[in-house]
Amino acid sequence: MDTEDETLYLAAQAVIINLAEALERRTPTPILDSALPEGSGSIRGMRNRLAHDYLFVDKGIVWDAVVRDVPALLDRLLAEGVITPERFLR
Repeated sequence: MDTEDETLYLAAQAVIINLAEALERRTPTPILDSALPEGSGSIRGMRNRLAHDYLFVDKGIVWDAVVRDVPALLDRLLAEGVITPERFLR
């Protein structure tokens, strides 16, 4: 990611914030915790950091999360049946 491209950064930030909120709203914490080795707290923590401490966030970490971690997370949750496209994407 071009760390100087503010539009791309804001889009990446929105992906993580919206994903975290959708997962928390639609997936019970115990189920999410059991599906994620790092627990749901890591998603919640990143969301909170982006929403509240955005001036102190490493943009490279945000980009890595969107490019690498988010797709892997969604694949894992879909494969384990924690989320379904029909339910999650309503």
